Amino acid sequence: MNYIRQTPSEECPLTKEKANWSLNDCCGFRAIICSFIGLTVVITLALVLQLVYDDDTFQGNLNIHGAVATDYTNCSQIGTKILRKGGNALDAAIAATLCMSVVAPHKASLGSGGYIMLYNHKDQEEPIIIDFLNNLIPDEFEKNKIRIPALLRGLEYAHKYIQGKLPWQDLVEPSINLAKNGFEISRDYANEATKNSDLGSFGSTNAGEILKIPKLASTLQIVSQFGADAFYNGTLSSRILSNYTNNDKLFNELASYEPSIMKAEKSILSQFAIFYPSTTNYAQLIIEEMNKLNISKENASSIESEIKTAETIIKLMRQLNNPYIKYTEARKYTGVSAVDWQDTYVTIITGLGSHFDVNYETEAGFAFDSITNQDALLSFTPIIFHDETAVCGLRGVFSSDDAIVAGQILYNLILRSMNVSLAVEYARYYVLSDGITVEKDERQSSNRLLHDSLLAIDKTSTTDVEMIMKSVNVIIKRKNLISGHSDSRGDGLASRF
Repeated sequence: MNYIRQTPSEECPLTKEKANWSLNDCCGFRAIICSFIGLTVVITLALVLQLVYDDDTFQGNLNIHGAVATDYTNCSQIGTKILRKGGNALDAAIAATLCMSVVAPHKASLGSGGYIMLYNHKDQEEPIIIDFLNNLIPDEFEKNKIRIPALLRGLEYAHKYIQGKLPWQDLVEPSINLAKNGFEISRDYANEATKNSDLGSFGSTNAGEILKIPKLASTLQIVSQFGADAFYNGTLSSRILSNYTNNDKLFNELASYEPSIMKAEKSILSQFAIFYPSTTNYAQLIIEEMNKLNISKENASSIESEIKTAETIIKLMRQLNNPYIKYTEARKYTGVSAVDWQDTYVTIITGLGSHFDVNYETEAGFAFDSITNQDALLSFTPIIFHDETAVCGLRGVFSSDDAIVAGQILYNLILRSMNVSLAVEYARYYVLSDGITVEKDERQSSNRLLHDSLLAIDKTSTTDVEMIMKSVNVIIKRKNLISGHSDSRGDGLASRF
């Protein structure tokens, strides 16, 4: 066989190409160009097909980021690990909330109630709200002054029937490990522990120490394998109600408990749609009052506008005689927020209506929430908002147990256009049953003016403002940029990737 060879020379790249050429001409330069063009076309077609037919895989391979914000750094990190494994925002929020039920039993135990709120900005359908706040059953549980432990049923319901992607076991496993191997006690939990002379199986609690809760680890292990049914109507129900073994009605009420789906209400602030539960009518009234003030973004940051808004909200709450204000000191809660690359926004708010009480501790490693007031949890306010005039405009998610605090966060983010960290950390005012109190911030020259102006319209509360510590964990998105911030009042850090 004869091979046509061309001796390499400087002539090849410099001379004009011949009219008739072969793959051997010009050192195969044309062949290289043609191959490169062909390969480019093939790769482009493959990417287009993945975008059209396999959006999940494509985005996952590109590692598009998400974020999780909680009151405990490790819980935020557990949430983002779930996102890295291919989970969505709901998966991440569930895993992070379970984590909080381990590390913060004083405000997010398995005995707590709350809301799950979910919204996908691509679909732009109204948010879904799962209500497991309705854990006050007017029968045997109420007679025994305890609430039904609703958390697990609410989380599993959301995972199973709404949008969960990863297996349930993957979401529970990190919390099993924390309860079994131990976790570092936060300052928040340590402060709460000082109010209790007897902490039962929760042991000594100094900030920074390692605490293990083996009973809770065992409970979560069973729930991981067999689902929430084992908790409500199976192996674990006898442990949970071990102090009430002669009361069949309690067992029946526990077994039959189900969360519900409720409608999200919508209000408009500036050009932003704001969604919240229909039970949170104070959020609606506060937003309406802010709209009436007609404060523009140009002057929203002036001290005059800030004082005017605060005075209006405080006077409104006094006129309405807000019944939830008096629960501020006793109520404990935590909010988890999560966002994923699919532009899905999830917030889960859970809490207890009374102080952590080991007299209601169960053999399952958690304590019941005792009933001190039937309405103690009704002010829980999950919030999702987005710009109605721009698809890629500002949108975000957070939770609070106080509509007045939620109003301040919205004012900072929407009207003042603050970045998320400043919006969350900005000094707040609180309306309490015996007066008002204002956080101090020497860095803000306007803070003193606000403080003096508000005290002129209402008396000063005797409550130490440093003891209120209402943590609000927020995630926002502008265009494709996600920003998250965990409130320093809760000692956590947000996590993203």
